[in-house]
Amino acid sequence: MELFSAFVLILASNLDTLSLGFAYAARGIRIPLWQQALIAVSAAAFTFIALGAGQTVMRILPQTASAFCERYSDRILGLLLILLGAIQCLRG
Repeated sequence: MELFSAFVLILASNLDTLSLGFAYAARGIRIPLWQQALIAVSAAAFTFIALGAGQTVMRILPQTASAFCERYSDRILGLLLILLGAIQCLRG
C-alpha cells in the first residue's frame, strides 16, 4: 500500500506541474532548462523528506494514534485538499 500511495502522490504532483507548464506556455513564458531541473530536483527532495518525516512520526506516535492516522488520514487529507481547492476557486 505504501508504494501505491507514493505512486499516487507522484502522479498528482506531476499532473499539477503539467497544468502549470501549459499555463506558462499559453502566456508565452519560457523557463530555462537549468531552472526546470532545479525545480524538479527540489520538488523530489521535498517529497522524499515529507514521506520520510511521515514514516518517522508514525513510528513515534503511540499505537492507538498510529492506527487512527492509518485509518483516517486519506479522508482527512482529501477533505483538506477539497477545502483548499474550494478556497482557490472562490478567490478566482
